[in-house]
Amino acid sequence: METRDILNYLGAVVGQLTLPSDTSEEAWATALAPYALPPLTAQQLYILRVEAQQKKAPSVISQIRYKFSTYFTTVAEASVFYTSYLPAVVALREGAFQTAIYLLQNSVPTGPVTQDMLNEIMAIILENSEV
Repeated sequence: METRDILNYLGAVVGQLTLPSDTSEEAWATALAPYALPPLTAQQLYILRVEAQQKKAPSVISQIRYKFSTYFTTVAEASVFYTSYLPAVVALREGAFQTAIYLLQNSVPTGPVTQDMLNEIMAIILENSEV
């Protein structure tokens, strides 16, 4: 077995890695490379989170539509949600889950939409949210 120092992106030793003695230099380089990467910036982390949420948005919207099917019996009733809460729907579709939750938290139930329904929708969004 052979042990080498693990270096971070600044060249500081952050640990050690032990691999078999016959490990090639290429395998060592591959094993140690991730530790030498600089940390992601706040902007990069934000973009990654939004992109992940944008990928989840169609599934989240489908879950909410399914939830609607248990509450609304007509298209007219369902349309109240879309017309009254359009900004939240758009935010959700765009992957801005926290904004959608904020908008729903600060809205007043309208027509057939109840506070319990809004709470359940926010719970679905929160379950799929990248914090």
